[in-house]
Amino acid sequence: MIGDLFYTDISGNRGADSGGLFTSANLGLKLTMFSGYAAYRVDETSRSSIDLAAGFRAYDMQVDGALNTGGGASVPFGGSESWVDPIIAIRGNWALSEKWLLTGFADIGGFGVGSDLTWQVMATFDYQLNDSWALRFGYRYLEIDKPVGGNDLKTGISGPIFGATYRF
Repeated sequence: MIGDLFYTDISGNRGADSGGLFTSANLGLKLTMFSGYAAYRVDETSRSSIDLAAGFRAYDMQVDGALNTGGGASVPFGGSESWVDPIIAIRGNWALSEKWLLTGFADIGGFGVGSDLTWQVMATFDYQLNDSWALRFGYRYLEIDKPVGGNDLKTGISGPIFGATYRF
């Protein structure tokens, strides 16, 4: 069993070129996701393993934005949605030493059930503290293609990740 909790709250403001109808735009995105997978080990050696998994990703997303005019007026846009996607995944682990492990993970889902399409890739270096606990750091890219609030939204989120893993 694999569980993954993800939360982000990002916002930004961008000015527009002069001469247009709008002088700036504000955009905010709050996203909470929980992914749950049941995995099956299809290959294992003393230094590596490969798992296939299937599960779900549940989302709660809120998008708030506004297009601003030079006269102080604004045109708001956005919306919020909650949904669940089916997901299939593959994970590989490779021992680099007695304490260090490299993990690669990829999944794809949605298939028009919740999102039109969602996918992610992730690579982490894991430091084994003991038999149960490991610290991990790496990089993740996640993409969601979903209509939200009547607008087509294609969101790509990427960056460093830090976490801990408990194995029982």
